[in-house]
Amino acid sequence: MEKNLMWKGIGMPAIIGIVALVIVVGIVLFASRQPADIVEGPHGEMPGTSRAVPAPVVLHEQNNSGESGTALLLEENGKLKVMISLTGAPAGVPQPAHIHTGTCANLGGVDHPLTPVVDGKSDTALNIPPSHLTEELPLAVNVHKSAAEAGVYVACGDITPELIGAKERMVFPDGEGMMTEKEGDAMMEKAGAMMSGVKIFSLTGRNFAFSQTEIRVKKGDKVKIDFQSTEGFHDWTVDGFSAKTAQVNTGGKSSVEFVADKAGTFEYYCSVGTHRALGMVGKLVVE
Repeated sequence: MEKNLMWKGIGMPAIIGIVALVIVVGIVLFASRQPADIVEGPHGEMPGTSRAVPAPVVLHEQNNSGESGTALLLEENGKLKVMISLTGAPAGVPQPAHIHTGTCANLGGVDHPLTPVVDGKSDTALNIPPSHLTEELPLAVNVHKSAAEAGVYVACGDITPELIGAKERMVFPDGEGMMTEKEGDAMMEKAGAMMSGVKIFSLTGRNFAFSQTEIRVKKGDKVKIDFQSTEGFHDWTVDGFSAKTAQVNTGGKSSVEFVADKAGTFEYYCSVGTHRALGMVGKLVVE
């Protein structure tokens, strides 16, 4: 009888133990693939958690301003936080921003003033719960050209109920690969830019090379180049579209936007001194 309960020299108790072990391992592996709950620590989400991310209000260009982007309506400790991110904003110019009554097509008065947009950024903490906005709809986020030209609107987006505290979940893996808050903000900014039709490329420059030597876009694309020098004094220039960043030193940043309105291959380069001749070049391919 004992011989019949043997399989390749393994007794029945051992077989039962192996089967049980396989089942346990399978359960553990299955559980590890499931989204984790949010676990708050002293610095926010912990590794292996998910992060709540709101959908943005899309800010559309007004009056041929060349400015567009997003506004996030966040809930923070029960209060409303408004974060605006614009591309194409003038450097160093404070641009008044408000939540207005009405819609962008029929804008009313100021309902809630926001921190002016400077260099495309504005963060405002309002002492009201997000639900307060729901009760006041219709509303719109509106940005003005400047304090001196407040009557000129440069970007506007309608607030809809699903954008007020609306949340979707993004799962971050345990430890390795976890997204930092800064990376998350950058991702949201790029997502907003994509929604507003802008293609963003982040390049760095050093002595004497760019981090990326080829950029491909489609004819008609609106392109933004975010340039930073990691070593030396440089800029990013493409003559074919009369586009050029400011010249910046190590650690400095500058951006430029343009419309790729003609097809072809165009050389971009650093226009500082002899940097172009020294090989600090790349190609922009417009298909």
